[in-house]
Amino acid sequence: MLSAFEDYLNANREKLGLEVVHDASAVRAMTKSLRSGRFICLLADQGVLGLASSFVPFFGRPAKTPRGFAVFALRFEVPVCFMDVVRQPNGKFRAIFEPIETERTGDKERDIVRARTGGEGYDEDPDSLYGEGDPLPQQLVAIPTPGFGDAKFALRRAAQGETPSLMIVGDLVMRRDDGSLTTIPPQFQSDPAAARSSVERVAGEMFDLLLIGHGPPVRDEPQRQLQNLLADT
Repeated sequence: MLSAFEDYLNANREKLGLEVVHDASAVRAMTKSLRSGRFICLLADQGVLGLASSFVPFFGRPAKTPRGFAVFALRFEVPVCFMDVVRQPNGKFRAIFEPIETERTGDKERDIVRARTGGEGYDEDPDSLYGEGDPLPQQLVAIPTPGFGDAKFALRRAAQGETPSLMIVGDLVMRRDDGSLTTIPPQFQSDPAAARSSVERVAGEMFDLLLIGHGPPVRDEPQRQLQNLLADT
């Protein structure tokens, strides 16, 4: 199921003239593209195992952040632009573009940090701080799920009216082509043992609906499906 959906997305991207590059050939392909005057797009994500990352300040705390785009921008002296897409109430989408300044001062590490943060670091104080078990807005409760990055959480919410109790886990699990659940590949886990413990913890919680990052919600006995995943790994 996931593979078929990915093939569909990539086919439509290629119709627009985009070239989809996978991790194994990414460095060579991006270098070739930049030298030929093309632009490249990189998806932003948390640092994972095997991905060149370093820590930068973010809301007063160090956050592990991929450094690839900054290295390429400084090496090839090309401009960088941050992009985000926000869904609007009318169902349309708004694209937001924000230029990111890069500067070569001779201090490579400092230049990379500045490029990834837009300055010395996004070191502002957050409006609110929440700890484990603290109630969040909309009656959400954060549950730490380490193993897939440095600051990963699942969100649980009790039933509200006709809305069932739910658990939001993002990339904690994904669907195989046959619809069963599995974890993301080990190379994308920062700590496989901690990742398994996170799945075990979520499987022990009480909820009726499991919301995952890649695929439709899990409605049919989600805890049992998580236990089956653990038994198979």
